[in-house]
Amino acid sequence: MIGSYLIFTNEANAWAKAEEEGRSAHPTGWDDDAVTKYVTVPETTDAGTFALEVSDYETLTSDETASVVNEVLFRWEIEDDD
Repeated sequence: MIGSYLIFTNEANAWAKAEEEGRSAHPTGWDDDAVTKYVTVPETTDAGTFALEVSDYETLTSDETASVVNEVLFRWEIEDDD
């Protein structure tokens, strides 16, 4: 897939970044069950890492911005080919 992704080796870290962005995007409604808590969610890559689509994220640090990749192969893309 083509986009802007951060790659994480640890799933919990990927979810933590997704939560950080969600809290930033929805600061007053975070505890409301009717509010979507995440802007995007991590997906497993073909390499067993976790990719988080971050094209519209406003909480990226300079290190995270430098680590963004533009193309990822997801596990589900490979499984669909079988």
